[in-house]
Amino acid sequence: MNDRHKPPSTSDSVDDGSLFTLENGGPRENSQPPGTVNLVSKLQAGQESKLTLIPQPSGHPDDPLGWPIWRKMWNFALLASMTMSIFSGLSIQHIFWSKMKKDLNVDYTVLTRVKATQLAAEAMACIAFIPFAKKYGRRPVYIVSTLLFTGATWWSAYMTTLTELFIIDIIKGFAGAVNETAVQMSIRDMFFVNQRGTANGVYLVALTMGSSLSPLAAGAQAKAFGWRSSFKTLAAIMTGITTLFCLAFEETKFVLPKTHKDEYEKDDSSNDIIIIESFSNEEKTKKKKGRYPHNMRLQLVTPTNESLLRTLVEPLQACRMPHVIVTGLLFGLGLAYVVILGSMKAIIFPEEPYNFDPRQLGLLQLGPLVGSTIAGLYGGYLSDKAIVWFAKRNEGVFEPEMRLYLLPFPAVVMAAGIAMFGITAGLGMHWILPCVGSAMTSFGFSSTADLVLTVIIDAYPDIISQSFVVIAFFRNAIGMAGVLSLTPWRKSMGTVHMFITIAVLSLVVNSFALPLVIWGKRLRARTAGRYYKMAARSD
Repeated sequence: MNDRHKPPSTSDSVDDGSLFTLENGGPRENSQPPGTVNLVSKLQAGQESKLTLIPQPSGHPDDPLGWPIWRKMWNFALLASMTMSIFSGLSIQHIFWSKMKKDLNVDYTVLTRVKATQLAAEAMACIAFIPFAKKYGRRPVYIVSTLLFTGATWWSAYMTTLTELFIIDIIKGFAGAVNETAVQMSIRDMFFVNQRGTANGVYLVALTMGSSLSPLAAGAQAKAFGWRSSFKTLAAIMTGITTLFCLAFEETKFVLPKTHKDEYEKDDSSNDIIIIESFSNEEKTKKKKGRYPHNMRLQLVTPTNESLLRTLVEPLQACRMPHVIVTGLLFGLGLAYVVILGSMKAIIFPEEPYNFDPRQLGLLQLGPLVGSTIAGLYGGYLSDKAIVWFAKRNEGVFEPEMRLYLLPFPAVVMAAGIAMFGITAGLGMHWILPCVGSAMTSFGFSSTADLVLTVIIDAYPDIISQSFVVIAFFRNAIGMAGVLSLTPWRKSMGTVHMFITIAVLSLVVNSFALPLVIWGKRLRARTAGRYYKMAARSD
């Protein structure tokens, strides 16, 4: 349950703005499922349409939804910087493989197993970390994870054995896993429905900059000074970002004070959404006398009454939500294709006929960077504008599945890009062709990921943590399987046929979104009772 509101009870309207109501334990006649909201309204006939802020801000000064735009942007910029740094650390290692296998006396098969171990650690850490982010707040989890990752990055610069490499990647996997879920929780905390696509787009661009732009610089440095120098530089940058993050990032978890909850509960029979636009003078005085400057929320923990054990097992309930399963498959398999493509670059291009050095391997990442940047506009800003237009054509009512109307184009581009990369690289064609293919793949994946992840935030806003634990587990488990199968798959089919198979699989899996477009609202209605029970237990 989102901390700002109470769970729906008999005759209550849903606090996230949806039209769904409960009566005697079940839905009222003509009710709407969670996620369906009145996004666009007209005050009077003939007037211009007006956007409704969903979810409704409480008016309390600590509520991140009510923060001024500069404050939201500052905190989100810190999140994006952390994301870029962490994914830099998770991604640059593969461009050093040709050098590391000599220094550490290992082969490519062992290095792919190290990568798979890292993904397994990420999958398990999502389950372990998120209950703490739910109970104690996002800020302490972010701080602990960045400190761990920074320490592991420093260690990477000085490791000398394969055992150390495995341990370091396990630590990085655990520390980096917070990006899989906690960032989505913060997006839900700070942004309205018509802003979340853009926020997710920025997050995914930061992710791709870390996994694509950083290898470019790291490769050039590694060629000039050795691969260890690249880890030292990243560790120094992460030390600075971690320090700034600890000092300046504010808690986005918001617990509605009891005085405000009472205001929400004054009229249980009303179907209107109540907006609290003021707070007491006593609360103002408390904030002015606070320990932190300018009302900044820098407390280390923000504890609530959730059971850690219950929060740990509740993702099993989210597995019964069709939207969550489909999103997990699309996101997990999509990222697995990207991971396989990146790993294949590290194997194919250092060999004949390319003979690329680490600097040239880094330059190959420019393609994915361009593709992901365009995707941030398509799956983010454009989707936010599109849903407003779709809602206007639907009498002002927004359905989360409306974002999926934009999915067919990136799905086709992604499949074409995967095939283009595999065919051209497998046949040893000019390097610009697989680079274009990887750019198309990155555009398709990032756009698709932005759309489907935002659908989950819109459809099930009060069980974000549970839903994204499932999605992150899918993502890392599938990615691990893809990396482990890479070498035998390539040996049995060859590079060209392997990537053609992946391209067809990509197109088929992305078509799983079609049932959500057609029956998504009906599925949300059927799972509404389960959703509200989970939300209430999380309160």
